[in-house]
Amino acid sequence: MSGAKLLSLEVLPAKKGDCLLLHYGTPASRKLWIIDGGPSDVYRPVLRQRLDALRGSQASLEVELLMVSHHDDDHIKGILDLCLDLDSQTGARPYRIHRLWHNSFQNLIDLDPQGDGTVPAAVTAAFGAVSAHEQAMLASVEQGHKLGAYARKFGWAVNSAFATKVASFGQAPPPDLSAFAPLEITMIGPMQSEVDALRKVYRAYLEKLAKGQQAEAEAALAAYKDKSPANLSSIVALLKHGGKSILLTGDARGDTVLKALRELDLIGPGKVLKVDVLKLPHHGSDRNVEPDFFEAIQADHYVFCGDGSHGNPERETLQMLFAARGDAGFTLHFNYRLKAIDAKRASEWAKEETRKQQADPAYRIKRWSKARQGLAPFLDKQRQSGRTFTLVEASQPPQGLVIDLLQPLGA
Repeated sequence: MSGAKLLSLEVLPAKKGDCLLLHYGTPASRKLWIIDGGPSDVYRPVLRQRLDALRGSQASLEVELLMVSHHDDDHIKGILDLCLDLDSQTGARPYRIHRLWHNSFQNLIDLDPQGDGTVPAAVTAAFGAVSAHEQAMLASVEQGHKLGAYARKFGWAVNSAFATKVASFGQAPPPDLSAFAPLEITMIGPMQSEVDALRKVYRAYLEKLAKGQQAEAEAALAAYKDKSPANLSSIVALLKHGGKSILLTGDARGDTVLKALRELDLIGPGKVLKVDVLKLPHHGSDRNVEPDFFEAIQADHYVFCGDGSHGNPERETLQMLFAARGDAGFTLHFNYRLKAIDAKRASEWAKEETRKQQADPAYRIKRWSKARQGLAPFLDKQRQSGRTFTLVEASQPPQGLVIDLLQPLGA
């Protein structure tokens, strides 16, 4: 096995969120990243179980990087559960984490120059005073604050590879990513222009909250296309090793990913970015991608994270993918079985239709159609029409998917 190289992406079942493990290096010197931890009830039954299996009889499992793509609950909560677990250990901690990449609320808007992690009083005072959407956003701000506090307690280096406190593309001087060799890393997002825009909208939001202008504060955030400024701070990275590549997208918006790729001259007129693995942004939501996303970025393996919550992954996203790729062969990976995903999507559809009727008694409920809206029937139709693709579905949780691009992981 001399000279063998390793690059594997492990996709764990994380309900409505993301939870990934990246393995790279060589079988004898394997490096590990933890990328997001999913929402509640993912860490203990899924992530910790897998980490303990990887640790085996070792006193502690070495983790080169803990990366939280952005501070939404379905990405950060499981990481906070991991931190709480580590903090509760009386002896040696089972996982030794070297670095953290996380774009906290404080860093994004430069509220934390001394590193004390203080959450503005205007934020904490606004809980319960704004819409459910805004309460969720505020809760994620507090979660990011807690993660920063744990990082200081554990002595983790936070965004240490970057010239500023934000892990992003578009800084001067360029980020120093040499510590992760032999892995090659190109930071795609967030772009500095997006970080600057986030600073502007967050500051306007806080100023209006401080004045008691809740409606105006909500409107300031809602001005963004996907109504989630946190998504615009998603860390997006292109990883390469041994001639293979993985594009991680968090919950980023497809148009901002394409904009960054153009600035890096990775796509353009007549130029397509070809990667081995593409992790679909925002759990396969059609709000985050357009057809040109799949035309500009072509992959051998497409990874969909999501159990059907909020309708994700969405059939419209698959339609765009198939339309863009023509007859090219590729593999689709789902971290839940399609039958379970579609059942959840149908349930979510029914709840949303009921909500619409409750808001407007004249509204006529639209019934879910498995044939017209299900993922499995769509893929069956593509197969019957002669389209060339491979479908991989995860087995029952806590088992996930492993995509081996080089030497098989074998653990």
